[in-house]
Amino acid sequence: MRAMKEKVRWMISFYHSEGGWRDAPNFPRAEFWQPNKITSLHEAARVLAELREERGDERDWIAAGHPDPSAVAKGWHSFGQWILRYGDLVPNSGGKIKRFTGRG
Repeated sequence: MRAMKEKVRWMISFYHSEGGWRDAPNFPRAEFWQPNKITSLHEAARVLAELREERGDERDWIAAGHPDPSAVAKGWHSFGQWILRYGDLVPNSGGKIKRFTGRG
C-alpha cells in the first residue's frame, strides 16, 4: 500500500491575503506538480524562502499542497493537505523546514 501512496503526485499553490501567485509579477519559477508529498513540501519551502530571503517580499505568502484529486478518488491515497508559511522555515536557510531539522 505504501508504494501506491508514493506514486500519488501532489500539487502546490501559493497565495497571500491580497491574492495568489498567478497575479504576482516575477513570481519565482516553481514546479506546481510534484511526484510526492515530501518533494512538494520541499519545493514550496524553496519558493517561500526565495520570495522572502532573495526577493524581499514581505507579504504573508502561504503554500498549500494537495494530492492529485483523481488519485484520491481512486482510493490510492488518504485525503490530505498541508499548509506551509515562511514562519515554518528555518530563517535564512534557503528553505529548510523546521520540523525536518528537529527545530520547532
